[in-house]
Amino acid sequence: MARKVSTLSLVVLCLVIVLSGCGKEVEKTGTVITINGTEYYQSEIEAMDQETITATHPKTEETADYTGVNLLGLLDDAGLSADTITVVASDGYEAEITMAEIPDTALLVIEDDTYRLIMPDMASKAWVKEVVEIR
Repeated sequence: MARKVSTLSLVVLCLVIVLSGCGKEVEKTGTVITINGTEYYQSEIEAMDQETITATHPKTEETADYTGVNLLGLLDDAGLSADTITVVASDGYEAEITMAEIPDTALLVIEDDTYRLIMPDMASKAWVKEVVEIR
């Protein structure tokens, strides 16, 4: 009987240790971006699933690989379901983009501790740098 209790205690202890790591929150550090009123820290964005795409900037015509978070997935995560979003840069620049225009491959990337939109097949005005808010 004592052996069964000991084994059961060991199993419970192992489950507690394993489950304590599940759902663990990411430490909130780095640059903040506000999306639909919710603050996302750089560490949280970096912990999300990342995608890599190859895209050509419409103004510079330079093609490069970009890695970041899928923009549509991030907007969905933030509960943003408006017909049009407004992207705000640190210098006050604002770009209005309809949700229907946003390509499935659009990304929010982190460059030099700032956020940037990568918007394949869209005009350069949608490739906003130093994004601080999306609403």
